[in-house]
Amino acid sequence: MALSPAPLHLRHRLSGHLAFSNLPPETLAELDAIGVPVEYPSGATLMRQGDAPTRVRILCDGRAKITTSSQDGKTLLLNIVSAGAILGLVSAIQRIKYETTAEAYGPCIVNEILDRDFLNFLIHHRNASWQVMQMLAEENHDLPVNARRIALSGTVAGNVAKLLLDWGATATEIDGKKHFNLVLTHQEIAEMVGTTRETVTRTFATFRQHGWIRVQGISMEILQQKQMEDITI
Repeated sequence: MALSPAPLHLRHRLSGHLAFSNLPPETLAELDAIGVPVEYPSGATLMRQGDAPTRVRILCDGRAKITTSSQDGKTLLLNIVSAGAILGLVSAIQRIKYETTAEAYGPCIVNEILDRDFLNFLIHHRNASWQVMQMLAEENHDLPVNARRIALSGTVAGNVAKLLLDWGATATEIDGKKHFNLVLTHQEIAEMVGTTRETVTRTFATFRQHGWIRVQGISMEILQQKQMEDITI
């Protein structure tokens, strides 16, 4: 699949400001100098599980799906990441094969940096290293959250409810109810909770019948948070 260099006039906007928002301008300029912004079409593979690491990719525009697959071919959707995410960070630091696959979720622009250049940049910029440590800590925090969602909830309904509640935790609250846009398909939600698309569709229908949620287009409203919390236990 053909890739295209991003227009040069975007270069300063793509230099990783979202990922390294507190760095001084001269440090960001150095990051610009070692990276190449590249446009990817929707569905393009940014990195593939099992491949040897070659570079890190700072997601500057758009979003990416992060998945992991078992040896028997089962795929689990772990997350949808937005601008500011650094893909391949753990593999670059530990020199291990990519543990996940990243796929463009719609058109996106990525600033690509060779591993050795990025690690050398971190060695010479302590403030950038500190921000990378914070990113790694956040990734480490997300791992048990994903594990609990899949392994510890007793029912599929509990898994789906937990996922919606997690999204609702940072959503806009209006009149005591949580509102957010549901940007994933039922198939993608199924991949996140380890079930089938049909089961997710039935679960949503049950939640609506109980009056726990309201769905209008992509808009999701959580009406009965306490009842949903009860089935996640």
